[in-house]
Amino acid sequence: MTSSQQPPDYQNGSLKDSIDLIHPGAIDLGSIVAGTSQRNHLIDLSPLSLIRVSGDQAQSFLQGQFSNDINILDKNHCQLHAYCNPKGRTLAIIRIVRKDKGQNKGFWMIVPKDISESLISRLKMFVMRAKVDIQLDTEHGLLGMVGEAPQVDLTVDFAVDFTDFKYQVDSVVPRHLMITRFQDTVKCLETASDPLYHCDLWRWLDIRSGIPQVYAQTVAAFIPQTINLELVDGISFNKGCFPGQEIVARIKYLGKPKQRLVIAKVESNNRISPGDEIYSSAQSGQKSGLVVDAVKTGENQFQLSAMVPATMVESGDLMIGSAAGPKLKRIDLPYEINQAQ
Repeated sequence: MTSSQQPPDYQNGSLKDSIDLIHPGAIDLGSIVAGTSQRNHLIDLSPLSLIRVSGDQAQSFLQGQFSNDINILDKNHCQLHAYCNPKGRTLAIIRIVRKDKGQNKGFWMIVPKDISESLISRLKMFVMRAKVDIQLDTEHGLLGMVGEAPQVDLTVDFAVDFTDFKYQVDSVVPRHLMITRFQDTVKCLETASDPLYHCDLWRWLDIRSGIPQVYAQTVAAFIPQTINLELVDGISFNKGCFPGQEIVARIKYLGKPKQRLVIAKVESNNRISPGDEIYSSAQSGQKSGLVVDAVKTGENQFQLSAMVPATMVESGDLMIGSAAGPKLKRIDLPYEINQAQ
């Protein structure tokens, strides 16, 4: 199936109006984090792109481009990576899984749609004569599952096998990413008897898990450690070289990050988006950081992740938009930040 054959709604990252997706603001998010929710949550992930990387040298090529050790990736898990420029600035945060069944065995990369084309174009510049093929996968679609049960119970009038391409995602609660044929994914979303959830639920779980993301607004805005990527197993310091590796290694061995990622909630009458500016009282009301990701969780309620001064991870007034903007109320990260690191 070519891109032009995709239903226009899915191609543009949203489902048909007839499909009612439940937004995080309409559910009890606390019960999900606490593990007391009595149901699984099936999530539409159509705003994410699936990029297929295949060929005899696909693994060695990816090993030389990204921040994590792809040689230790097993067939059942997702692995986080940063793709950096030579200055150590993060161009993409990527989840990679193995595609070890069917034709075109290799890997899938999962990224937000707004950076997928530029990522593919840049990677192709470095393929040279390597036996590697990098293409947007228009034959498969993505679904997310949140909950204890790894199996999906969908009441549909056809058989969909999720067992081949189901991957565990590190998170504060059990999560799986599922990949199946595009037409099956769409039909599942259209005919499932259980409620379907908006992709913002997936983004919210990344935020609460302290997992960063990069969108078009924030390309090259972060060095991996300033958004805690090494604390969520997104960097290997033993794998060898990759673009920006010298900068990343220097921060680990010769210094420490000047910024860190925090998570917080805030009340705001304005929409909050990645790239919005953070201000601090400790720096005389000057710009101090950026929003990494944000999700609306209720009427004028948002939860977000933000890169802020490392000295202000635990205390100090942080405001969004301006020095007089709404104050952030910190939420505890699910891991510790060692300032001496």
